[in-house]
Amino acid sequence: MTILINHMGYRVGHPKSLVVQDQNNQAWQSFQVRDVNDSVVLSGALQQVGKVAHWHTGHYWTGDFSQVNTAGTYTITITGPEHEETSEAFVIDHGQTNLRLISALTYYFKGQRDSGEWAAADQSAPFSGQREGRHNIDGGWFDATGDLGIHMSHQTFTSYFNPQQLPFSVYAFFQAYELLAGKSPNFTMVKRHLLDEGTFGADALVRRYVEGRSFLKSVNREAAYSIVDTTRKIGFELHRSSWQFGEASTLDEEAVTDLNYETSFRSGGGLGIAALAIAARHPYAGAKFPVEQYLHVAKRVYAYLQNHNNEINNDGRTNLVDEYCAAYAAVELYRTTGEYGYLLAAEAWAQAILKRIANMDGHDYFTVDQDLPFFHPSDEGMPLIALCQVAQLTDKPDLRAALIAGVQRVYRGLQRLTAAVNNPFDYPRLLIRGESGYQSQFFFPHQSAAAPWWQGENARIASLAVASLMAAQLLDQPNEKFAQQQIDWILGKNPFDSTMMEGYGRHPIQYHFNDRLDFINAPGGVVNGITSGIEDEEDIAFIAEPTEAVADNWRWAEQWIPHASWLLVLLAASEDTVQK
Repeated sequence: MTILINHMGYRVGHPKSLVVQDQNNQAWQSFQVRDVNDSVVLSGALQQVGKVAHWHTGHYWTGDFSQVNTAGTYTITITGPEHEETSEAFVIDHGQTNLRLISALTYYFKGQRDSGEWAAADQSAPFSGQREGRHNIDGGWFDATGDLGIHMSHQTFTSYFNPQQLPFSVYAFFQAYELLAGKSPNFTMVKRHLLDEGTFGADALVRRYVEGRSFLKSVNREAAYSIVDTTRKIGFELHRSSWQFGEASTLDEEAVTDLNYETSFRSGGGLGIAALAIAARHPYAGAKFPVEQYLHVAKRVYAYLQNHNNEINNDGRTNLVDEYCAAYAAVELYRTTGEYGYLLAAEAWAQAILKRIANMDGHDYFTVDQDLPFFHPSDEGMPLIALCQVAQLTDKPDLRAALIAGVQRVYRGLQRLTAAVNNPFDYPRLLIRGESGYQSQFFFPHQSAAAPWWQGENARIASLAVASLMAAQLLDQPNEKFAQQQIDWILGKNPFDSTMMEGYGRHPIQYHFNDRLDFINAPGGVVNGITSGIEDEEDIAFIAEPTEAVADNWRWAEQWIPHASWLLVLLAASEDTVQK
């Protein structure tokens, strides 16, 4: 039996909840919150939930103690017919923990900077394949614990599952900075570090710019222990396959051109534009390039991709991922320049996103292309956020009303999908189209266009939490509980009682790269997270140690920069929310 809570504690005025997990179906009935003097400050009834899907982790009960709003240290005691159990101690504070976590995430990125021998190689990197020449592609952050490459995006051959990696991380620092503007003076130094790190990333984006075109996509390291100065190269991705899990099956069938090395809106170009446009509003003394150059590159890449985006895309078509990435770009260009043409462009992209909303077998949600439901490994909140941003900016009442209606439709669809089954953690379920039609499930499916790639999705749930906060604000329907539940999940209130941010909380897991342990997770970073079961997608898994079946536990234990980036934005977005 385990009482599951956020290991880092809670905040005065914010939602607070607990989950009881028990392999034995005991009749847990009530809970008490006790202070350091063992005085009862709140008593409440536990709500029985029961089993969840095929999860092997037990039976569940939930309790809410949001009424406790005095800062201090507490424990929770639960009571059944025969005995009591008590939780680990936790704190309730006025935001000090949030400050520590935002600071830690920022320092995690500083530790992941492209530096040393890797930076030296990247300052004059050759191209993989047949492309001639070299390019200074220095800067940015190593992508993951076991990947010292630096990527705008990958999985571009899948059409739908492009994660926004380097460019969104750059954007996240400036977005967090703006979200914290005017907040507690305790963030004064943290905001300076946010600018420092965001500027480091913006400089890297400028170096990746190909004059008159777009950004270079990736710096690859060919193998984990390859010799850096001879094997670190600027990479390309094929249109129908990838090297990520073995041989690229279509290598001999595809003609590789310069465009295979460069980014479309969905493969990193859109968020690269947005990142440079928002960076241009925040000059910082440590920058290697002036803000005027940030804006120049952002405008030139946007103009190029308006006319050539689908020449770069693997399938020659525009889908939802292009549209929300381009909407981000147009929104930030408008905010920085005030040029009305960019607002018109943002409105047009938002209208295209609205057309993607459909009812699929009773579920209102986005379609990524035709009748395919949208789900995503890291950025599922982005299209909803894009609609919210344009709704805030547009000067057209009819369009604003349509955008608000679309946001409400998708927001309610997400709520209904999440609440449709036993779900004590409010974990956002996803909608897929399988062989037997539309179906919903808890985690990213094993079989998709990205197979055999599937992994934990801490970035995905954090992105949806940010989207929910923005949607609730736009709709004037305050609901911070869903967002808080995603923070809680990442920080320990999950079936494995594990904080997934290195250096904090209890029961963290470490990355095992086969028989090697020298790819070490870094303090402040966030691991991939919990997945469905290895054999049963209705089960649940979090592989902490090597097994006969799993020698490399990257799917669960490897840190990846989108997780840290989205958690950073989520914590900044939640900084001024209070329970209504």
